Amino acid sequence: MITKYIDVEGYWGVVLCYDLDWDDEDRIRAYLRSFGVKEERIDYCVNTVLGRVNCACCVSSYDTTMSLVLIGPTTSKEQMVDSLAHELDHVQDALSIFYGFQLGSEDAAYTMGFLMREGMKAIMPACMRG
Repeated sequence: MITKYIDVEGYWGVVLCYDLDWDDEDRIRAYLRSFGVKEERIDYCVNTVLGRVNCACCVSSYDTTMSLVLIGPTTSKEQMVDSLAHELDHVQDALSIFYGFQLGSEDAAYTMGFLMREGMKAIMPACMRG
């Protein structure tokens, strides 16, 4: 598992985990618990991201102003980017709701641009392999 941290200008943190496999299960469960996810939901998340290809999940905590993005095994570099974009959209939604800017607004669009730029920097080494 590769873990990267994205700091959204000191207002929000994103823990991004990718290149996951079953050896990472305990760490994934620990992350999900730290975000307050209940055990039944943890089982669902783990089985989703590790039990199938091209699956990912996102959990956001308004208490800690943080999001956790888990990207499971992907079939291609393009699929990894698609999963990243999809999950970061959920992060952008959480930021919009928490900070009160309208979904689809300029603030939301710039936030998504920032998240994608930082997310791509984080996963670029994995996309450059092989």
